[in-house]
Amino acid sequence: MSRNLLMILLLVLTGCVDSALPPPPSSHGTTKETITTRIIVLQPGGKEREEDKELNPSLLVGEYTRGDGYVRHHILLKKDGNFTCEVEGCRGTYGTASGVWSVEKQGVKLVDKKSAGQLKNRPPEILLILCSTEKYFLVPDEHRAECIAEGLGSNYCFEKQPKLRSDGR
Repeated sequence: MSRNLLMILLLVLTGCVDSALPPPPSSHGTTKETITTRIIVLQPGGKEREEDKELNPSLLVGEYTRGDGYVRHHILLKKDGNFTCEVEGCRGTYGTASGVWSVEKQGVKLVDKKSAGQLKNRPPEILLILCSTEKYFLVPDEHRAECIAEGLGSNYCFEKQPKLRSDGR
């Protein structure tokens, strides 16, 4: 009989402990692994096609650059959801910005938390996502036409840079 009493007590106490615990992490509003977003797919001959696709934001993490040989823009999208942006040229750093980024329906959204110089209160807010042979580019909406016309290597497109190996190459 004492064994049955012990089992009942154990069940009652276990129920009390479970109800006092917070819900599992999955119910705390964690981000989805993929998000439906607009992607501009570039096809041979300079033709473009817009598609709504499921995209894992981690595919966009990395460094993006664009430049004309005199001024270079860098955007670093970090895995933790933060970004940094820098404009530099022959006379040094012209502007910096940092904040948070996310993938939205229209593309990559940058929310400026701190900025200085030429980027004071004006990093690009939404960057369109372009895809060509599985390589990603980010383009401010106002430069979409120029980027398509002049090519993905132009000054208008942020090109994702290859990851450096652990030895820096």
